[in-house]
Amino acid sequence: MGEFVLLFALLILANVTIFVDATVLHNNLSEKSFSQFLQSYFILMSSAIFALGAAWFPFKRGYLALVAILFACMFIRENDAVFDLVWHGFWIVPALSILLVGGWYIARNRHTLLEPILSQSNGRYSALICAGFLIIVVFSRLFGTGSFWEAVMGSNYNPDFKSIIQEGIELLGYVLIFHGSCMTFLGWFADHTNLPRRFTP
Repeated sequence: MGEFVLLFALLILANVTIFVDATVLHNNLSEKSFSQFLQSYFILMSSAIFALGAAWFPFKRGYLALVAILFACMFIRENDAVFDLVWHGFWIVPALSILLVGGWYIARNRHTLLEPILSQSNGRYSALICAGFLIIVVFSRLFGTGSFWEAVMGSNYNPDFKSIIQEGIELLGYVLIFHGSCMTFLGWFADHTNLPRRFTP
């Protein structure tokens, strides 16, 4: 019941946020909108959850670090407008830095990578996270393209409408990732034999 209530509340929050952005603030769900902030918050917290898991559970460290790094790169890409204040496309610098350092760390813990991935893939929370990820990187990109909505709406095409649809679908994906991450954390990353311990790099 608690899991259902949490997901219900997150979905309501997402809808209310988009409604406020579109009808009250009229910000076209820009980079400075509440919807964008919520997306960034969800993926950043999801990355932090898996990073914490990597610190606590040595026997799953490679897998948990991999997910944390992936979500951290998604957070950087989601906030590319902020990094563009340095120069256009600067977001690639911190993203590559995280990938290089993270790749070294994962290689160091490669013996804790494959088996945890296979075991976690059977869990429903992993399915939620994977569904959210695919919604963000595949479905929202295809469903939210301007040419798609121009063909559907014809002369009534409105780019603001397209933005609301795309950002709303993306926010749904981030909700699923965040919810799945929280539930995975509350289930101790499906590791009930090795309780959280002091950090060991």
